[in-house]
Amino acid sequence: MAALLANDGARVYSVDVHDVQEFHRGAGLKFSKHEIKNTDLKLDDVLPLSDVVVSGVPSAGFKIRTDLLKDGVVAINFASGNNFEEDDIKDRASFYAPVIGKITIAMLQRNLVRLYQNYAL
Repeated sequence: MAALLANDGARVYSVDVHDVQEFHRGAGLKFSKHEIKNTDLKLDDVLPLSDVVVSGVPSAGFKIRTDLLKDGVVAINFASGNNFEEDDIKDRASFYAPVIGKITIAMLQRNLVRLYQNYAL
């Protein structure tokens, strides 16, 4: 998803357990496809910069702190458990999607496993 959005001109911060990568096409869309740059940033650094936050951490215990989000953020929970602090996210976000359908999540998990099986040799 990060690559698709970057190819359309977005600056995307992809955060995982180990690091934060920045996907972008450069100023004025100067590259024909996206570039990926490793950064020294952390989750707490990129959340205040983000207009849209999509979370898909498969753990009910993981929560994104609302105080780190921009006012008017679009917050989308793409995990089976809710990754946003529900008490106050509705006051901060201009749009909040608390759940994605269970079939969508199952198909994404299936595709991730297949991707790993096909390319992690």
